Amino acid sequence: MSTDEQHFLDHVGGYVLKKIHTKYQHKTDDISHQFVSLVKERTMQHQDTDCSREDVLAYTRQWFSIVNRGGIYPINDVAFLFFVDVEKAVQCTLP
Repeated sequence: MSTDEQHFLDHVGGYVLKKIHTKYQHKTDDISHQFVSLVKERTMQHQDTDCSREDVLAYTRQWFSIVNRGGIYPINDVAFLFFVDVEKAVQCTLP
């Protein structure tokens, strides 16, 4: 996977988690609370979105801080690696 593809996954991952959070943050059922908790565990949304993100894979930090205009959540390593695994599985499945 190229560096550009990895940057893209970092960006898309943050977008997906933000959308999940936005959809479920005001709902009161248990599933919604679980989704919101998952997003909080997998993002750095309560920290600055600049290059000071310590646990994000190093090669995505600078790129993310340049392209993020506050519209997505910076994701942590666990979430990033999840999206990498999903991308690899999709590439193996689709032609």
